[in-house]
Amino acid sequence: MDSIDKAAQSLGDNWNAILHASVERYAKLRRLPTAQVLAIFETVDFPDIVKQQYGGGKQAQLMGVEYASSLLAATPVANIPDEVLQALINDSFAVYDARLTLEATKIKNLMIRSVVGRQSEAEFAASLLGAENAEYKRLIEAGQVVKADIMTQSQANALANDTLRKFSRTVSAEMAESAPEGQLWIWDGPIDDLTSQECLDLIAMGPSPKEAFGAAFTNGTHFGCRHDPQPYVGRARQNKEADARAQEKRNEG
Repeated sequence: MDSIDKAAQSLGDNWNAILHASVERYAKLRRLPTAQVLAIFETVDFPDIVKQQYGGGKQAQLMGVEYASSLLAATPVANIPDEVLQALINDSFAVYDARLTLEATKIKNLMIRSVVGRQSEAEFAASLLGAENAEYKRLIEAGQVVKADIMTQSQANALANDTLRKFSRTVSAEMAESAPEGQLWIWDGPIDDLTSQECLDLIAMGPSPKEAFGAAFTNGTHFGCRHDPQPYVGRARQNKEADARAQEKRNEG
């Protein structure tokens, strides 16, 4: 599990906490008169409240900035101006933020329907969480409720992972535009039971020019692809650059 996998897992865990917090929120709302509940949802921006509690969009952007900074510092094959990097961040995470807004709106709509329909807390939870435990499973199998089409924890994990990977590939593609002639790249990421054959083939190529990766260089090999191109810096070049940086520090001293 690499740093992006860990970050995505954290965001997935955060989303799962939001789902369970929504069940607790519903338990309080259902005790109120229906008209009062409807008035509450008319006056508050529920998706914004959910996103602030989740912190997913902002947290993902911060993780993206941190990752890009570490990537540029570790493999400075080309410089990306701050304003360009910020534009890449805004563009990459706009879709992610829109998806969070959509999913939060779905939770709000499910709450309203459940309050109007006088559903119990267990029935609402089963609709939101699915067959998470024996009681919810029984309600679903009995046809009393239907699992709502709302993002699950695993889907939130996959969405965050895909967003961060796409951002990483976008940064690499921008670096490639001004990289030195002959710059080589490697296909980087986890190797496990989930790794696709396409990614294994690209990993097996070893250091290769950008063109060898085809469309995968910027798009990945498939949806949810956990791999991205990383600039290859040979040991001799790494040592040379390290010596140059050390000399600069000595000169500054």
